[in-house]
Amino acid sequence: MAEQERLQSTGRTGILVVRPGAVGDLVVALPVFEALRKAFPHARLNAMAYPRLSGLLTDCSWEPSGGAYAHDCFAFSDSLFMPLFSEEVQPGGGLRQALSGFSTAVVLNRDEDGIFRKRLTQLGIQSIWHTDADLAPNRHVCDELAESLPSNIRPSCAVPRLHALAEPARRAERAIQELALVESPVVIHPGSGGQIKCWPAGSFAELVGRLAVTLGQRILVCCGPADERVLWRFRQKAEPGSYALLPPMQLPELSALLGRARGYVGSDSGVSHVSAAAGCPTLAIFGPTDPARWAPRGERVRIISGRTDATDAAPDGGLSRLSVEEVTGVFLDFIGLRP
Repeated sequence: MAEQERLQSTGRTGILVVRPGAVGDLVVALPVFEALRKAFPHARLNAMAYPRLSGLLTDCSWEPSGGAYAHDCFAFSDSLFMPLFSEEVQPGGGLRQALSGFSTAVVLNRDEDGIFRKRLTQLGIQSIWHTDADLAPNRHVCDELAESLPSNIRPSCAVPRLHALAEPARRAERAIQELALVESPVVIHPGSGGQIKCWPAGSFAELVGRLAVTLGQRILVCCGPADERVLWRFRQKAEPGSYALLPPMQLPELSALLGRARGYVGSDSGVSHVSAAAGCPTLAIFGPTDPARWAPRGERVRIISGRTDATDAAPDGGLSRLSVEEVTGVFLDFIGLRP
């Protein structure tokens, strides 16, 4: 039976998409959400993700003025969902009620012991599409996740796209005005969820200084909760007048701001994935991670890697070998200003 017919015949008209992980892990799954929303425009689509990431789904779209990726998000941290991960905890009435409207689940994470899928079946979800992502080397994770879908609705080009809805876009515009920045700033993100993936903070500080002089404007620096140590090192080295520090903001607002930026430079991080998906010219600096698998995808993305080849055994993936002069030159050339 076609899935659209199944949705109508069972009275369960919802699709649940399960995607754990951090910011980048969710961004690379956006083509799956887009394909589902296009294939089943009348179905209710809920996600299960971490709460701080939910705005990327409920307050962002794949196209300007489009609908949100998801109608709502369940939180992995909610104890209600604990029985999905353990055979020792039995599902209660609250969980059954929460999932009662869903006929289909798309599980975008490993489920090696099958407990998660078994529980979903017990709770009445009749169709489960699943991927064992993170298993195939040298293959981009966007493509791998997209293959969890049936071939007739699979996206032909798995490229994440982020367009903030109206209210987050207005808040981003106010942030630019309050910082007295040019309308299309250059944005730098020196941090990453993994310290080993960060280009040295002192190098970022020198890059910011060079760009501020060349472009005649302050550079906008953004950092997240995990970037405190990197930010401290950056501020020790950076010229105070060369940058403005972006106050904390939610991910939809950040994507809207990046969508207006002239360009972005960052390490292998979730913010780099957001920047690329928002359509910003994105230069991502890679070290130990394989960019063939995890590089940000977007219309305007360039990767600069410290690794000489796949066998490079440098602990930091050669990041310390990348000079400020080289990164500055690549970025200026990328945005159309040859050094």
